[in-house]
Amino acid sequence: MEFSPEGPKAIPLWINGHAFLTVSESFFEVVNPLTGQALRRVPLCGADEAMAAVTAARDAAPGWAEQVPAARQAALEALAAALDRYTGHFA
Repeated sequence: MEFSPEGPKAIPLWINGHAFLTVSESFFEVVNPLTGQALRRVPLCGADEAMAAVTAARDAAPGWAEQVPAARQAALEALAAALDRYTGHFA
């Protein structure tokens, strides 16, 4: 599929707070199961990007584990609210 302004929206890959829109030439298309129409496309990452994501998650885990449950809940609620404002961008 050709990528064009009229085509499906591209969703970036996020690693450690940074967006990577084109980490490779390979994309996964999110399609409407009823129509088969591609709605979004997301880049597929390679080994380097996967390792960066795993490293970022491992580095964040101790700080997250130290948070009291109320702080974790507040952080997740803030994330949910932020994501809710961008529902049009997600499949």
